Amino acid sequence: NAATAAASLTLDCSAPTAKIIKPLSGSTISGPLFVIEDTGAADPDVESISLEYQPSGEITWTTCENQSPDTWIPGATCAIDWDSSQLSDGLYSFRVSLTDWAGNSSYTGPVNELRLDNEKVRVATLNEGGEVRGDISASRDKFDPQAFVGGVIDNVRVEVDIAGAFAVDGGLTTLTVLKVKDGSAQGGATSVVASGKSVQLRFDLDPILDPEEDGHTRDGEYEVRVQIRDVGGISHEFSFFFVYDTTPPSPPDFHIEDYDSGAGTVTISGTTQPDASEPQEVEVFINGESKGVTTADDTGEFEIEVALVSGNNGIQVRAIDRAGNKSDKSSSISLEHQPERLLAIVFRSSKVMKRGSGIVPVKVVYYLSQAATVKIRIYNLVGDLVFDWEEQVAPGEEEEWSWPGKNMYGETVNNGVYILRISAQASSENDTVTKLVGVLR
Repeated sequence: NAATAAASLTLDCSAPTAKIIKPLSGSTISGPLFVIEDTGAADPDVESISLEYQPSGEITWTTCENQSPDTWIPGATCAIDWDSSQLSDGLYSFRVSLTDWAGNSSYTGPVNELRLDNEKVRVATLNEGGEVRGDISASRDKFDPQAFVGGVIDNVRVEVDIAGAFAVDGGLTTLTVLKVKDGSAQGGATSVVASGKSVQLRFDLDPILDPEEDGHTRDGEYEVRVQIRDVGGISHEFSFFFVYDTTPPSPPDFHIEDYDSGAGTVTISGTTQPDASEPQEVEVFINGESKGVTTADDTGEFEIEVALVSGNNGIQVRAIDRAGNKSDKSSSISLEHQPERLLAIVFRSSKVMKRGSGIVPVKVVYYLSQAATVKIRIYNLVGDLVFDWEEQVAPGEEEEWSWPGKNMYGETVNNGVYILRISAQASSENDTVTKLVGVLR
């Protein structure tokens, strides 16, 4: 018996070739765009493209950060966008490295003596009087604003340096505040102070943003649009975006994930409610005192460990959104922490099995300070035994016990209130905890 298999392979030993066609050596650049052109035999398999820079007088090449090359098209041009603000103004050489799927690499010839002359944002703030309420200088993406503010805003300040050879024409320079949703311009007056290639602008809002006067009617995303004309007739535009949010979020849902009686800590996890200013922080309170803050992830989920006090612990949480709005505190979960006791318990679910949640049993977590026999019994209100369970348990371990609302014969119990009694018998002491649970289908 014989079998034959065959495969077809393409041998590629040729590196892709290209050249930078924009900008040219000796140019002054202020924008982030580079353009390269395929100069080979229309190489179809370029895997990666990377822009690199070399400061004048140095020998080391460094990859530019935050670059996003266009898709490579064989025989055509390809643009590379990058964040030029990462470099200080000065002279640089630039080149582009190309690698194909076979691993062949090459570099374009460098463009030399490029003078980088970045436009600079020195200040861009939202203010109440002379107090800064929000920094919008880095919030430049309309679809992903990074500035979230609430409260009173009565003026906007922007200070920038423009690029190029010409000074600012202050008489043809404006600052406008627009609501993104409908493009409506907010009322107010602009003052401009120009000096050479630098300009300071202030916009005084009229009426001001004030939740006491407006309620939440002016919540939304806004654009601060700066339009500068230099004396050479060249326009320079800057846009900044912020979300004005005065609406508090709803309290988060939470539960006790873990209780460490030995360490005296509790781990709380849960989910925040959707809000205009995500992600939210979650603050945890024990008996009304703040015990810690964590930040929810992109899905709104959070987890935090906090220390308990001896005795009763009333645990509450509240959400704080990125604009600083705070929710009401949540309802309280009570946890009795008695480190000197043999037995400690905490509910990991509701104490009542409600209609529609029958598949979610009552869950109890218990902890022991020493090895003991644990007995769990459930009685109805007339004292009849409904359920009986017993196990030998080691100390220091988290044990979870669930009751699905059935008796010891597997039959579903009637609606009502039941007595849950958990007892622990060790060699030197006994302990018992009694709680009420309910069934409401």
